[in-house]
Amino acid sequence: MAVLLESNGGAVDRNSIIDSVLERFSFDLSNNTLNQYISLLRKSFKNIGVEENVILTIPKVGFYISENITISKQSYDDSHLQEDVVEKVERKRSIPLFRILISLVVVIVIIEMFAVAFKDTYSITDYPLVKSGKIDTCDLYLSENLNEIGLAKSQIEAAEISKKHLPCVPGANFIYDVNSMHYLLGEGQRYLSRCIKSSNDETYAICSEVLLYD
Repeated sequence: MAVLLESNGGAVDRNSIIDSVLERFSFDLSNNTLNQYISLLRKSFKNIGVEENVILTIPKVGFYISENITISKQSYDDSHLQEDVVEKVERKRSIPLFRILISLVVVIVIIEMFAVAFKDTYSITDYPLVKSGKIDTCDLYLSENLNEIGLAKSQIEAAEISKKHLPCVPGANFIYDVNSMHYLLGEGQRYLSRCIKSSNDETYAICSEVLLYD
C-alpha cells in the first residue's frame, strides 16, 4: 500500500512492487502472493466501510489508486508525524486516518511475519518437517503436528493447490501447512511452498509460495 501511495495516483508495475517489498522486508514476493495481498487490502478497506474500489488493476501491468481517490499529505505540529491521508472526492468525505493506519499495520505485520518465515535461504533444521508423500515427482513435507493429525486431508489439499497455482518442477520439494483455525474450523490460512535445495543439501536456496485465506 505504501508503494501505491508514494506513486501519487500513478500506475505501479508488478515488478516495482515486488522489488520494493524485497528491498524493505527481504521478502521475495511472487506474483500469486502479490495478488493475494492486494485482495487482502481491498477486503480491509471494505471491512472498514469504504465501498469505493481504492486499488484498481491494469491487466498484465500493475496497480494504481482510483482516480476518484485524492492522495494528500497533512502537516501536523512538531509533536506529530506526517501521515498519508486518502480523501474521497466524489462523495466529499474522507477515509478516517486511523482506519488507513489500521489497514497498513495489518498488512505490514502479515508481510513481516512471512518475511521471517520465508527468507531467501531457508534452514531445514529451523522448521521440523516430515516427508509425507509426493506431488507428481516432488516430495511433500508437512509439519510434524499436521503429519500426525491431518495427513490424508493435507495431501489432498496440497495437491489441489499445486495443480491450480504451483506445479511441481524438477528438483523441488513442497512444504504444506495450515493455521490452527483452518484445522479446527475449516476456515483460516493455508500455504504451500515449492522449494529447491541449495548445493549443501541442508538449506533451501529459493522458495515460491501460495498463501490462501478460506
